[in-house]
Amino acid sequence: HTHTHTSASSPDGRPRDGAGVWPPGGAHCCGCPQRRHAEAGRPVAHVPRALTQVAAAAFKEGALDAFACPADLAKDEDCAALIAFAREKLGGIDIMVLNHIKPYFGSFFDTPLAEVRAVLAVNLLSYVSLVHMSIADLRASRGSYVVVSSVAGKIGIPKVAPYCVAKRGLHAMVDSLRLELDLLTPGHGISLTACVLGNIDTESAKEVTRGHLRGLPRARADQTAKAVITAGALRVREMYFPFLETWPGIVLHFFFPRLMDKAVSMTVGTGQ
Repeated sequence: HTHTHTSASSPDGRPRDGAGVWPPGGAHCCGCPQRRHAEAGRPVAHVPRALTQVAAAAFKEGALDAFACPADLAKDEDCAALIAFAREKLGGIDIMVLNHIKPYFGSFFDTPLAEVRAVLAVNLLSYVSLVHMSIADLRASRGSYVVVSSVAGKIGIPKVAPYCVAKRGLHAMVDSLRLELDLLTPGHGISLTACVLGNIDTESAKEVTRGHLRGLPRARADQTAKAVITAGALRVREMYFPFLETWPGIVLHFFFPRLMDKAVSMTVGTGQ
């Protein structure tokens, strides 16, 4: 359920060599972004699905050190423990990339309410908790939050209603917090980046949507990971990847919602 990332960055927005890094995801998440940081010889900490495999991969790619912290981010106490772990092992938090998900694909009307709540707990509420618990660290470091979202956070997609609710909520959180920080503490130095991703070639994504999607290309996971890390380093407001498979559809949906609704529905199969 849980993967969070922290790293240190220089004043120009580039990650500092030797800085502590908390990469998102596990063995099958967006190309294991820890490898990108490990290549620069930075110490790596992660909350992976497969702890030993990911730690081994980080060392292989050149990480100075690797720390693993299993956690269930649907629980506030685990969120708090994760933040404390990052402070202890990395000495603080400069960049936090929030990229953890609980996969979901199915009929909303046939899904038990408990499962819907579980999806929201991991995919939305845990993000809120982690940001709330770490804001003092990011104020001190004038750091960055990188929140990984999806096209599903911008337009409706059938068979993933709880997922869409969570992703749209993330955009509302990022936009609201950006304004609140500017209003209450001008010159705070914290950046918030929302990453709008399309269909990515990860094992978890392929497993949950197998047999349901028609004609949708999948972006390479390693290229997606690089785009997310670059967006965070450059402190951009929003990033769309792959651009031609995300941004045009979102713009068209704004002007021609019924046409885009039909197009989106045609890509989703009817299998249960």
